[in-house]
Amino acid sequence: MKRLATLAIEQKVRRASFSVIAVLVVIAAITVIFVPLWRGQILIGTLAGVLLLLLTIWTVRRAVRSNSLGAGWIALDYLLKIAILALAVVSVRLIFHEYVLVTAVILILCVIAATLIQTSIAFAGQLPSSND
Repeated sequence: MKRLATLAIEQKVRRASFSVIAVLVVIAAITVIFVPLWRGQILIGTLAGVLLLLLTIWTVRRAVRSNSLGAGWIALDYLLKIAILALAVVSVRLIFHEYVLVTAVILILCVIAATLIQTSIAFAGQLPSSND
């Protein structure tokens, strides 16, 4: 029974994350076509945003599968997100010599989406406790 609940949680996280990734990539593609001035910022921001959302899928899967280390996986998730954010922002600044506003906005929206996905799962009471 617990295995079925775990699989259901993983499917919800995967479905929500891939939906956000699809929307992100479509919006980025349209923006790159119409605003070529920000092409580098948009591409790096989109790539980093996709990595953030894939990281969310990976860490939530690990958190759900491990009974006692769930909080540790979520903490690792946020530490790795900070590293990805920093790397993306520094990359845009060093490679393209541009302001990082567009990249920062894309990444902030991806972090908000990932946090909403994690929070909706946790508040729905679907994360198994160590007593289960």
